[in-house]
Amino acid sequence: SSSDGAASTFSSFSTSATLKLILTFSGMPYVASFFNPKLELFLIFNVVASLTKKWGKEKYDERSAKAADDFVNEAVDKKWITCRRCETMDEIRSSYHDILAGNVPPSEAVIVNVGKAVEKFETSK
Repeated sequence: SSSDGAASTFSSFSTSATLKLILTFSGMPYVASFFNPKLELFLIFNVVASLTKKWGKEKYDERSAKAADDFVNEAVDKKWITCRRCETMDEIRSSYHDILAGNVPPSEAVIVNVGKAVEKFETSK
């Protein structure tokens, strides 16, 4: 429900923006050009502040962590994203160079666990 901050992206479109979208995708962009929806910059910080105020920090943190977990589990289970886990200094270094070289596709998430890498580095001395 929208009171839980989970409304569809499209539910916040104005009538003219929705009509413009429909007309553009139905092959009538010339008609759509007559509609000029107001442009708006979306900042997640405003939503976070609002939900934190509404739910409290503890409940917000709990719900956002659950949402992130649900998203990652769904993405991995459906195989539309892969995860490369980096838990050593060498893995982090290699992934960093791959990212800089443009060798990491958008469908791959690089998850860096600096804590584990430092722990493994310290115990290997």
